[in-house]
Amino acid sequence: MMDFGASAPWLGSMRHKTTQTVFDYFNRIRGGKPAPLRADIDPAELKTVLPDVFILEMGRNGSPVFRLAGTHICTILGRELRGENFANLWHDTNRHKMKLAAEAVIAHQAPLTVDIRSAGDDERDGELEMLLMPLSSRPGLRDRLFGSLADLSHPPLLSEKARLLWAERLTFVSAAERLAVPADIARNEPLSVATLRNRIDRVLHLRVLDGGRRD
Repeated sequence: MMDFGASAPWLGSMRHKTTQTVFDYFNRIRGGKPAPLRADIDPAELKTVLPDVFILEMGRNGSPVFRLAGTHICTILGRELRGENFANLWHDTNRHKMKLAAEAVIAHQAPLTVDIRSAGDDERDGELEMLLMPLSSRPGLRDRLFGSLADLSHPPLLSEKARLLWAERLTFVSAAERLAVPADIARNEPLSVATLRNRIDRVLHLRVLDGGRRD
């Protein structure tokens, strides 16, 4: 397992301050573990970004669902999200890819950023940045994701209109740099979970050989 370290040189490549703040908090509370525990999260320490954070849990069918979502996220997407399937946020062409991406974050304990384009009933496109990170409900159990959704649009998306999301770029965060997902994944070509994990394994393995730490 790679060490993401307390001082992260790649944070500058995260475009929104909320994304950087949430990642920095995640990195601090997890200590030397691949992922923090749900009980480690203190909402008081996230008060400045709490409206922009969410937690997903793996549902009975293996798909992530929202356990909680901040008020700003619900406003951007035009509805209450608690209990909703994560895949429902995305356009039909993205749903399979984003389900696999969420599974990969949990399986590999590797944070992921997603550059997003959105469109709503108000016919206005928006630009968003999502962060997905592994989270455990108890030691040794890989079953949740902790993340944030930040609005990069000008002016901000505050219309409370229903929106669908398109993932334009998925990037796994490594100790040295952000790693781009292979082009065929980015083009929405259908891939099995095994194929996706094998390809991520190869990329992450190169990072380990470059000086990362394996526990």
